[in-house]
Amino acid sequence: MVGIPLLGSPGDLLNGDAMDAAWTLWSTKIRYLGVGAMVIAGIQSIFLVRRGIKDGVGSMLSEYKNPTSKTDKDRNISLMSMGILFSICLAIIFGLYQYLLNNWGLSFLTTIIMVIMSFFLVAVASYIVGLVGSSNSPVSGMTISALLVTGALLLVFGYQGESAILATLGVAAVVCCATCTSGDVCQDLKTGSLVGASPRAQQIAEVIGVVIPAFVIAPVLTLLHKAYVIGEGLKAPQAVLFANLTQGIFGHGDVPKDLITYGVILGLIVIAIDELILRPRKSSFRLHLMAMAVGIYLPLSLTFPIFLGGIIRHMIERKQKKHKTPENEGGVLLASGLIAGESIMGVLIAILIVTNIDLKLSFLSNTVVELASLVGLLGFLFYFKKHAAK
Repeated sequence: MVGIPLLGSPGDLLNGDAMDAAWTLWSTKIRYLGVGAMVIAGIQSIFLVRRGIKDGVGSMLSEYKNPTSKTDKDRNISLMSMGILFSICLAIIFGLYQYLLNNWGLSFLTTIIMVIMSFFLVAVASYIVGLVGSSNSPVSGMTISALLVTGALLLVFGYQGESAILATLGVAAVVCCATCTSGDVCQDLKTGSLVGASPRAQQIAEVIGVVIPAFVIAPVLTLLHKAYVIGEGLKAPQAVLFANLTQGIFGHGDVPKDLITYGVILGLIVIAIDELILRPRKSSFRLHLMAMAVGIYLPLSLTFPIFLGGIIRHMIERKQKKHKTPENEGGVLLASGLIAGESIMGVLIAILIVTNIDLKLSFLSNTVVELASLVGLLGFLFYFKKHAAK
């Protein structure tokens, strides 16, 4: 709304479509403001959760030094077991880095950076999940932060070229998986706490839930790529942005570093306004930097539906409060089931496409097909209205 008009239309876009020009300006320029702001937001988030990190580590160490008998609701997996699991994972990841880089020194340095970045950004991801939920956690933003910090550190240590690019992407990939997984684990443990589950039993299940998908996700992604050619033809996939940033750090690409710097400055200004003006006045309106940075970074095609959903939710809550009706999560549960079902159907249809199994009803005319689709949509809306309020 502000940055694109200020930048104006580049000369080579003047004769093109206005929407395409705006999209190009956002994806090649404005988006990097969000990247810069997100780095500052990540640092701010680490600062905000510093006590939680300290207390968590302190509690874990004290429990190891002075073990006490606890009920199932308080018992966690032992520190020794966590250490063994951590060592195994660390050895596997180090072996992966060595396989990719073929450099013992760089592989060791990359592993150390990965552990440090994962530790702090997992804390940030857990904090954000507690605020907005796992689905809205800005994982790509934290991945970008890991990518920028890793690239800068490798430059400081004198590493450049293809090996440095691979190392940077290797750290970003593991950090991305760690932050994604931590969000789900946090939600699972919180849910378990609410229903009185045993943390230790949940933690064992979480470990199993990480190991098994590691052998399943790769074949499924390969299947989806063969069926739908995922990742190609998209206007601005995250992978392209990661690649541009990494190449720009090591001098092999054109990244608007000035806009990243402006984003950092913008982030500092937002924090200053919030902390020095809004917080002392106890204002009901606050400036949340991470939310703002994510809003700049994500395309409108994603942020607008979230905004629209927030408005609908606000209106429903006001109506419920006015009529003193109890809060109901039936619609949320039904929508969650539909999202999961849609994902499963996508995989099943991909299997049909790859195996060339044709289930089309060719003898039906297009009119009949369209009418059937319309009837199905109306039936779904009726079902949704009937059961969402339960």
